Amino acid sequence: MGPAGPVGVVLPPLAGVGAGNVAQPATDPEAYLQSGGAIPNGTTLGIGRIREGGVSIGALLRALRTDTDSNVIAEPQFLALDNEEVSFTDGQEVPLLSGFTTSLGSGGQGGQFPGLNLNPIQSVNREQIGTTLTITPQINDGGTMTLDISLESSELTNSTGDANSRITTKRMLDTKVRVEDGQTIVLGGMVRNVSLRNETRVPFLGRIPLIGELFKTRGSERQQRMLMVFIKPTILHDATQTGNTTRTKYNLIREQQIRQGERRELLPLLPGTTQPQLPEMEQVPNPVQPAPAPGATTTPVP
Repeated sequence: MGPAGPVGVVLPPLAGVGAGNVAQPATDPEAYLQSGGAIPNGTTLGIGRIREGGVSIGALLRALRTDTDSNVIAEPQFLALDNEEVSFTDGQEVPLLSGFTTSLGSGGQGGQFPGLNLNPIQSVNREQIGTTLTITPQINDGGTMTLDISLESSELTNSTGDANSRITTKRMLDTKVRVEDGQTIVLGGMVRNVSLRNETRVPFLGRIPLIGELFKTRGSERQQRMLMVFIKPTILHDATQTGNTTRTKYNLIREQQIRQGERRELLPLLPGTTQPQLPEMEQVPNPVQPAPAPGATTTPVP
């Protein structure tokens, strides 16, 4: 997350010159200023054409700032037995290009090898992208727990690598901690700050003081990523505590479904239909504890 945006003047090529602009693809700015033309995002000032001796010059002053903030919280919850490994995965399998080969066939014409047909073959592998959490709990004396934790988080980026395949970023955490019952602790984290700047200018003209600002385009981008991992284990001692915890989570989901079904639409797209809802959870009575056995009595012998 962070701000990003270009600032500068975009000069399209002179009329009659078949060359692209080094700062921007050749575009006639007059087209944006015609009646009914849509001005692109970030354009704050523009002029059409200045004609002098048949030479056409166009210019656009562009200033654009984009702020992007994101806050993603993953809160997996699961139940595990003592000394038994439990794994939770939230993600998707993404096809990624892993290789490229060419096979030779017959029947083709042309090229350097007439009579041969080149058949390109792409190799694709599916990779798990998302969050995977694996925990092995061990309950100790005194109400403490030892947790063997393995966490892996991966995501796709907008960059491409070899074979024009998407690049993935991966973060991993392997640790073993001891924690009290119901205690929240931080396992680890990372703060990453990235600052990028770029400048595109016309050769020679872009280096002239003051005037050179008319022949260049500058851009800057600042990114900040924060990743923190917390955990709060709780020991469920009996069936009553387990049932209460399950009922709390169950009712939370059911209340969300009820609120969604209460929305009123002026023109319902599906009249007469109801939103699916979980049934109300039945109250299970607590198990009856067996009565303690009466103590042994002795009768004195006269």
